Amino acid sequence: MVSKKRLLINFLSPFALGIMSLKKRGKRENDKLIILAYHGIDDVDLEKYPLSNGNITATTDQFEAQLKLIKRNFNVLTFKKLHEEYLLEGRFPERGLIITFDDGYRNNYTHAFPILKKYNLPATIFLATEYIDSNKKFWFDELCFKIFQSEKESLGFAIEDKLYSFDISDYKAKRDSDLKVKRILKKISNRERLKILNEIYLNLEPIKVDKEQKRYVLNWDEIKEMSENGIEFGSHAKSHPILSKQTYNEVKNEIFDSKKDIEERLGECIVFSYPNGGKSDFGEREMCLLKEAGYKYAVNYIQSNNNKAILNYYSLNRLHVELEVDIKQFQTGLIWPKMMF
Repeated sequence: MVSKKRLLINFLSPFALGIMSLKKRGKRENDKLIILAYHGIDDVDLEKYPLSNGNITATTDQFEAQLKLIKRNFNVLTFKKLHEEYLLEGRFPERGLIITFDDGYRNNYTHAFPILKKYNLPATIFLATEYIDSNKKFWFDELCFKIFQSEKESLGFAIEDKLYSFDISDYKAKRDSDLKVKRILKKISNRERLKILNEIYLNLEPIKVDKEQKRYVLNWDEIKEMSENGIEFGSHAKSHPILSKQTYNEVKNEIFDSKKDIEERLGECIVFSYPNGGKSDFGEREMCLLKEAGYKYAVNYIQSNNNKAILNYYSLNRLHVELEVDIKQFQTGLIWPKMMF
């Protein structure tokens, strides 16, 4: 049975294209800035993918179809171009759209970059710099990887006086439990999260040895090549913590040190992406530190477009693109953000 949302998307999709066409011809006001949020682009079999499924936000075919639509209907920018050619001069970009990627997965280079080059489109990739040039996995990926490599059938841990227990006896149970554990860990302090993760990893042993030692994150050579070919890089902090769960000094180090890492290799870094990026994951403290560090913009992970009249440079909204989004939903979501998820 077709859901009400799908029926609505099918109905609205042609109107979305019509609105894009009117904006392109200057017959409708261009008062929105759209920023898209991707993570990974890949054609991997998800049942064999050892990391979080949510990391793959489009296949190469999906991504190419989305870029074709974007190329026809939007003025695709980087934050540098937005800053220097528009906002500094008191202008707002017509049909402005920015393509962003969080985390800096290697498939941004192997799968997304060739398609971006094919259509001559820029993008912005946010790097968690501690992981660059290493085989380290992000903490949320390491957790997922170890759950899937463990031979245990259950996983348990305690936070303060509360005990948690999860079934990890089969594929579905592992996927479900991985998501539930992450939700819990994102709510506690950074120090407590690191402590609990170490306990979880000990409890999951024995863990199958990772013989491949596959690299999932970009290295600086790949980043430099992309930087020389239209790709902009921003900071996603140093170690990808949830900033609101850290102390003031920890947050300051994450914001300043990651900027330094990028600028030593690529030049000026003017934009930051809040890890996790929800409303409770950053606040005035983080915004003030970003300004102090010299960032000009910051993006969140709140599903919405940005209105010309109320543009917050240090909390720009983004539309998250997910693997389940087909081209009709994608084009409808560009105009009506709630339809994107």
